[in-house]
Amino acid sequence: MDIKKIVENIRNIDYSSMDTDSFLDDRDSQEFDTEWSKIFWQIDAEEIPNEVKKQAEIYKKEVFHVVDELTGGSELSEYISEDIELLLYGDYLNIQSEWFKKFINKYENGELPTGIL
Repeated sequence: MDIKKIVENIRNIDYSSMDTDSFLDDRDSQEFDTEWSKIFWQIDAEEIPNEVKKQAEIYKKEVFHVVDELTGGSELSEYISEDIELLLYGDYLNIQSEWFKKFINKYENGELPTGIL
């Protein structure tokens, strides 16, 4: 996984054509939330080295500010910045899941994951 590419992709998304409310509704759907949470609960923060935690924090802040600026401020920046942490921690721990692979692929292809992947 190339986090720098993912961050660049996030920066280049055309947020002006996005229906943010619908996107967030899809993110809050049971299908997406259940799968996202499964990955989240597999992560034991004690297994993550400080250098990875610091990297995640840097990228989370960058993504939050970029999306917040591009969207004029919305919950979207919170969701996407939390995804960055999930991506980095899950990748570090080598979490294996078809859903997580699809989640990563969406970001690597310049798309924001939502709904059923």
